[in-house]
Amino acid sequence: MSSIDYDVEEAKLIQRGYLKIWEMFVHWFTWFFGADLLSMSWVLTSRTIHGRPLFAIAATWVACTCIGIVLCLKMRSFTNTAMKRLEALAADPSKLGDRSISLMLGYLVMSYAWKGAVGALIVTIPAWLVILLTFWRQ
Repeated sequence: MSSIDYDVEEAKLIQRGYLKIWEMFVHWFTWFFGADLLSMSWVLTSRTIHGRPLFAIAATWVACTCIGIVLCLKMRSFTNTAMKRLEALAADPSKLGDRSISLMLGYLVMSYAWKGAVGALIVTIPAWLVILLTFWRQ
């Protein structure tokens, strides 16, 4: 096998791994954000949750959301690392040919996906704080 074949195989491996990790991230985000919104709606519609239980629920979700934001930033780093490696492989046109690296990774879409996820998660933190302040003493 030639060096070019190894580079093409490495590019395919990076692409498969990259897309699989993004697929898992999107699944996690969908369930996490859905559960967060479901918890908010439960708290908002419940007439019996106040005081310490409300604080525990809100604090748990804010902490989990902070962890989620860190995960989103890690996904950004992962996206950039994969893109740089593929760009290095494609620096020599004889290796990967005319394949578009950003199309192989869906780079443009993924660069907006993590930003949207961070934005959505950031909005939930003040929402929990408003819920906490509103329903603390009721």
